[in-house]
Amino acid sequence: MNSNLGLQVNANKIGALLEYICSQMPHIHLRKLLKVIYLMDEKSVQMRAIPLTWLDYYAWKKGPVAPSVYEVKDGAFANFVTCAKEDDGKWHVSANKTNPYAIDQDLKGFSEYEMDIINSVIAYCKDKSADDLTDETHSEDSLWSQTVSQHHITFDETGRSEHPICLNDLNDAEGKEIYAEALDSIMMQASLNSALHV
Repeated sequence: MNSNLGLQVNANKIGALLEYICSQMPHIHLRKLLKVIYLMDEKSVQMRAIPLTWLDYYAWKKGPVAPSVYEVKDGAFANFVTCAKEDDGKWHVSANKTNPYAIDQDLKGFSEYEMDIINSVIAYCKDKSADDLTDETHSEDSLWSQTVSQHHITFDETGRSEHPICLNDLNDAEGKEIYAEALDSIMMQASLNSALHV
């Protein structure tokens, strides 16, 4: 898969989603935010065979991570969210906008069905800690566990790996066809955006 395909096509949409998550979970810990966005894409694939964001996820020690979202620490998606290290020594992420109407306007790229997926994951995760969600993404039958096992990943001191987590592995044969068709469309849009310098 093309690197950062989701960003090539959906950067503003992803930023709006991060902003919305942060508005619903004020001062969310970055590690929890990484889990929530992953679980949204995972649930979307389970429900309709394709992800919401098309972000690239990798098997890191503490779970599936989209490096482009992790980079909010360094100012990524600065039009939508702010990330700062707080007194507890952890990175917390906040929505830039506080007006619910303005946030809703940013979310117009998502369908009503997609918003149902987003809101159901937020409701599920809201009262769980990052550690609770790590336990879930590390369950024996999870894609993270399968990826770590299949590639015999041992994590160094950085806790990172270059092994992608393929959400399409959740799909049956019919789902894989749907995913492939959607991926072709997304890749075409990415090429158009690149040609137009969008």
